Amino acid sequence: MEEYYQQTIEELVLNESFRNLILHPTGRQQTQFEQWLEAHPAESQKLMAAADLVRAVRIENNALSPVDHAEAVERIFDLTSRKKETAKLRPLYYWAFGAAATLAVIIGFYMIPSQKQAGFASAQQSQQGADREWIVNNTPRSKLIQLADGSTVFLKPGGAVRYPANFGPDRRDVELRGEAFFEVAPDKSKPFYVSAGGTITKVLGTSFSVRALNAESETVVAVVSGKVNVSRADQDTPGQSVQVTPGQQVTVGKKNRNVLKATQASDDEISAFLRSAADGKNIQVVHYLEIARKAYDIDISFDPKQLKTCKIRANFQGMHLMEQIDAICKAINANYTLGNGGIQIKSPGC
Repeated sequence: MEEYYQQTIEELVLNESFRNLILHPTGRQQTQFEQWLEAHPAESQKLMAAADLVRAVRIENNALSPVDHAEAVERIFDLTSRKKETAKLRPLYYWAFGAAATLAVIIGFYMIPSQKQAGFASAQQSQQGADREWIVNNTPRSKLIQLADGSTVFLKPGGAVRYPANFGPDRRDVELRGEAFFEVAPDKSKPFYVSAGGTITKVLGTSFSVRALNAESETVVAVVSGKVNVSRADQDTPGQSVQVTPGQQVTVGKKNRNVLKATQASDDEISAFLRSAADGKNIQVVHYLEIARKAYDIDISFDPKQLKTCKIRANFQGMHLMEQIDAICKAINANYTLGNGGIQIKSPGC
């Protein structure tokens, strides 16, 4: 076993000897492997992660050549900026697509795909700095806006946002009028701020909604994942801030300057959709896209006839919608583009 613990996870996944040990062990080999893991806890976590990956990409009678294996792994590692997760594994099993796509997508999921992948189209902005213009949603559905850092804004009808084409070196600032749902790309070195209705919401990486309608006397911030700090924009009331955690919301009065204590938020369609996507069950792609379209109230166009036989089994826990869409398209060999406030998916079928 000693020859394995000096290898990386991706090297182990491609190691034919290790793959045979995991997929086709003899009784003696299985016992030796388990005993070795118990005796070497420092190395066991890495080997167990690699073993789960090997099992997850098991495809009988459709083996990848060493070159294909290497190219698939290299492609994922080139596109990924986040560190691999080994403590909490998310085994994924895919049907109806090639082995190369299987290996690439599953390894990518263990690392959680980067928010800055080439498939994520950046939002276009006509002006920069203080003179940048408001982007207004005059359509009857929510409008998807992709920011330069990979964050996504789902702007509700009648709402408006403005932001720089490129964020500064130490913070990301967005202004909102109306209502929007935000899925923020993590960046601890550059907090994300949303100014709306006399409030400032500060996050590092999370998903939450802000409702600041002119006709209403209060601004409401509700959190789906992660944590945010909500405070008033006034400088004469320092210290009035509330931390909001998943499932909670905070209400801020526009006139009386009160920042009320966080309370339990009522369930919404996006929260319910994200919970359902995280349970690891078999997913019919057409059904998934229809539910996502309804939950986020955005246009997701696709040909249901082409995708009617496409199925996957996946755990999307902690992943934003665009990460999920990106992963599904890789899995079924489909392409997607962002435009006109929505998502367009094209696939040759499964």
